[in-house]
Amino acid sequence: MAHPTHGVLLSGPEGSGKAHTARYLASKLLGLNGVEKLATHPYFKEVSPVNGSLGIDHIRDLQKFLQLKTPGPKGIRRVILVENAHLMTTEAQNALLKSLEEPPEDTVIILTAPATQKLKETIYSRVQQITILPVPKQQALDSLKGDFSEADITKAFMMSSGHAGLLLALLQDTDHQLAQEILRAKEIIGSPRYERLIRIDELAKQKEQLPLFLQACKLICSTALHQAAQKQAAPQLKRWHSTLTALYQAEAALPHNPNAKLLLTDLMLSL
Repeated sequence: MAHPTHGVLLSGPEGSGKAHTARYLASKLLGLNGVEKLATHPYFKEVSPVNGSLGIDHIRDLQKFLQLKTPGPKGIRRVILVENAHLMTTEAQNALLKSLEEPPEDTVIILTAPATQKLKETIYSRVQQITILPVPKQQALDSLKGDFSEADITKAFMMSSGHAGLLLALLQDTDHQLAQEILRAKEIIGSPRYERLIRIDELAKQKEQLPLFLQACKLICSTALHQAAQKQAAPQLKRWHSTLTALYQAEAALPHNPNAKLLLTDLMLSL
């Protein structure tokens, strides 16, 4: 990367591995021997949302960081990572835009955001956009077979749809947000109907988590549908197809339905 862009946007769904890719890219740009070295590097700065938002104060802090002089002959000597950039307020996006328009020559600014979320068009015009795609199954097996069994890799691959971040989280049992939501979704889907209905209040109080919960449910049901298809089990195929249809309908209705309890009641009766 002799003449790298000074602004990069890594996009993809939750669990695609955006954050891991961003840190790997940052370590390579800074010439570090491993992602773990970023934690102590004086010219790497990472900003993540607080309480679901990235405000103007976060960006002002970054702008102060950009004013620091970076020693050395290397072309790129400083990297900034803005994780979940779609959670920036409008004011924060406007402030960041100024830094993207005239970045220091020694600096690369990396943003991550889901592909379905929108930033200001002017930000898109100032960055190189890179979509993080799922990895092929054979590549996952070849890369991970030294640390995990083929059966575990295959199971995690199916559940993650090949999205590298979630795939690793499922195998390593980490606290990845979507991996944790999958555990909750598994418990709820496997429960009797009356127990599912009891969980409605819990889920409704965490409305900001509902999109992730629905995504977790879809991953579980898609895996079950695939397994039923392999076994040519017609009753299970019908069940999981019906459940997936209900999940997609709930996902489409969620942004327009202020009554989360009613939506969840319909869904829990369909799981």
